[in-house]
Amino acid sequence: MAFIEKLLPLIKKTGLQIHLETNAVLFKEFEKIAEMADVIAADIKLPSATGKSLWTEHEEFLRLAPEKIFVKIVVTSKTKLDEIQKAFEMINKISPKMPVFIQPVTESGVVKKPGKEFFDRIEKISLNMKMKYKILPQQHPIWGIR
Repeated sequence: MAFIEKLLPLIKKTGLQIHLETNAVLFKEFEKIAEMADVIAADIKLPSATGKSLWTEHEEFLRLAPEKIFVKIVVTSKTKLDEIQKAFEMINKISPKMPVFIQPVTESGVVKKPGKEFFDRIEKISLNMKMKYKILPQQHPIWGIR
């Protein structure tokens, strides 16, 4: 983290914008650099994917720079609708206009993406909450990056 804290001011001096890609968990560390980042891609890690509940960490993180953040939520066939509901509620509470992208996982081996019915149900949840989101495929597999 010390390296990033020293590097970001140097990058800013060049006039370049800083796009930060993050798991949106390390909120104490992010607080030190939030003002230097221009755009933050915050991945919400769902309990069904990680085996851990990171809701508190995610909420603390999102509160630090909501105007700069867009959220990505990767969904698999194991994702539960109540996780999506909880994520939407958290985001809506912090900043109703925060952009949200649902990303179906790129299938590999036993990891499968959800079916159409799952996405239909997300649509119903979003309509009930007046929550906007977009579906966006994961880009790194398309580019051949792990």
